[in-house]
Formats: sequence, C-alpha cells, structure tokens
Amino acid sequence: MLIAAEHPLVLKGNVAERFQTSGMAAADARRLVDDLSEARLVGDEGAAAIVSDLRPEINTDHNRWMEYTTPRYQSSNFDWMTYNRKFLAKYK
Repeated sequence: MLIAAEHPLVLKGNVAERFQTSGMAAADARRLVDDLSEARLVGDEGAAAIVSDLRPEINTDHNRWMEYTTPRYQSSNFDWMTYNRKFLAKYK
C-alpha cells in the first residue's frame, strides 16, 4: 500500500497509546510506531518522478480503480514485496 500526502506525514501525539486501546501490547505498539517512522521508501522527489513516469490512476470515490483491480493480484504466488521494493528503490 502506498500512503502519500501533500504535506509531511508526522506521527503526532502518543500514537502508541492509540494502538494500545485496540488491545495491542504496549511494547508492540511502540515498535509499530518506530517501524512506521522508518518505513519511508520514497521521498518527495521520488514520488514526483513516479507520477511523472507512470501517470498512475488516482483512486477516488468517483474512480474506485483499486477496488476492482486488487482482487486480481491478491491470490498471486508472485513475490510482490520484493518486486515493489526493487521498483521503489529506483526512485530513492
């Protein structure tokens, strides 16, 4: 999944506490927040280059592209994690 915004995404407040309210252990919640903070694969310039190169479909309420294309790939045996990491590495 790709998460993007027109502004820097910052984990504000005590996000770990919010995860704990869903039943997650405190140590696991803190580890998840740390992992999310370090998980940035592509920066602003890379994201702009991807959009420029690929001109992707934008998923909106009026264009539910992901809703209809995702099932086609979800049961694939292909190693999408490795493929996507290699692809995104080109845009670091």
